[in-house]
Amino acid sequence: MLKVKHRASAPPRAPRPWIARFARARLGAVSPVMAVMIVPIVGLLGFAAEASNWYFTQRSAQNAADTAALAAAANACDPSASPACTGITYVQEAAAVAKGYGFTASSTTTVTTTLSHANCLPGAGASDKCYKVVITKAVPIYLMRAVGFNGDTAVGSGRGQVVSALAIANPKGVDDYFCITTLGTGDSFRTNGATSANLSGCSLFSNGNLNCNAHGLPSAPHGWAVGTSSCGQDQQGSQVAPTPLDKFAALSTAANIPPPSGCSGATTISSGTFNISAGNRCYTGNLTISGPVVVDTGGANRVITLYNGANLVLSGGSSFTGPTNAGLTVVFAGTGSASSGAPGFVTRSGNGGTPYIDMGAPTTGTWSGIALYQDSRMSGANSLTFGGNGINALDFRITGLIYGPHLSLTIRGAINHQTSGLNCLGIMVNDILVGGGGDILATTTDCYQAGLDLNTVPGTGGRQRLVQ
Repeated sequence: MLKVKHRASAPPRAPRPWIARFARARLGAVSPVMAVMIVPIVGLLGFAAEASNWYFTQRSAQNAADTAALAAAANACDPSASPACTGITYVQEAAAVAKGYGFTASSTTTVTTTLSHANCLPGAGASDKCYKVVITKAVPIYLMRAVGFNGDTAVGSGRGQVVSALAIANPKGVDDYFCITTLGTGDSFRTNGATSANLSGCSLFSNGNLNCNAHGLPSAPHGWAVGTSSCGQDQQGSQVAPTPLDKFAALSTAANIPPPSGCSGATTISSGTFNISAGNRCYTGNLTISGPVVVDTGGANRVITLYNGANLVLSGGSSFTGPTNAGLTVVFAGTGSASSGAPGFVTRSGNGGTPYIDMGAPTTGTWSGIALYQDSRMSGANSLTFGGNGINALDFRITGLIYGPHLSLTIRGAINHQTSGLNCLGIMVNDILVGGGGDILATTTDCYQAGLDLNTVPGTGGRQRLVQ
């Protein structure tokens, strides 16, 4: 018998030594990774280097534009005026200042200076000229083009990104800004140990006297008084022209504040959203806020009118919050007659915490820049206390103007602009007493954007200032 002998399978051969070494080798492994990552890395370097260069160029351009606008306003030489001036014009003045910052008109840089009342504060007339400087510069792009960003303009044979800066300045001789104005005579502005006063970008005006007990207002730029002053850095007497003074009184007309018709009576809102997006509201009795209430205007400018001397009453611990930077005016009217009754205002009732009102005025329209408004046609007087403790404590955060020609205002705490709102707070009332602990944090740096024109008393110093 033929026998077949089976052999066991041979064991697998070990890999050749050079193959094993190749499998274990790490040399050069980063090369393909770098080949893939080189483009985004270049892009990131471009954002880090070139985008930061845009930022610094824009800040430098803004500084140049601000200074050039102020220089043009100080120069005020307009060769087209009658009579024409001679010498260096406001355009040449602005160009020289911009050049000092490294911005000279070229194929990639523009420096333009214009003179127009249209760019002054809202409501400015043809005689209220402002000086506007615009600087643009095309900054070349190199690294960021590797990731497909080509900027918005050509720079020679390459590409670039345009950065720009704008500044608008009031010329000398144009009205001063008075963020706080008292309309009454006598000691219509008084302090009794006021803690501080920060009237950034504006001044204080009294149609009577400025009477500061304990100390003056050292951080205020200056104040003006028709009568006498004891408030420190102030002007008084014949150096100020007392008229025209109250231009906001002209808003008290039947067209803007019609007699009450179809209004609700006394109303209480406990909490939640107060929706007035469908239109304006009016009441012939108190509008009482007894909890946290948020007003929804639907993005439109709305007016709440309170007639018959009715008040906006905030109960202890309540809040009345309006739209940010725009949308709401509360008007306080009398009985509907142009000569009877005293309009109401904001008051508080009850204990339990400090209620607050936090709102911004419209930035356009009839009530542009005006948050709280008393009908000037009425007679009589009322009073209000901000801050402090106890039954009278209130907290105001307002962007816009508080207008109360019949109001005696006492400030015993801080009064400031709207939370997260534009830096614009104006006060025009009959008289003001700032008590111990009272802080005046009024500022007008954003009043141009907020739609409020605080130019009320002409011929009061002629200091140039930026309005944008």
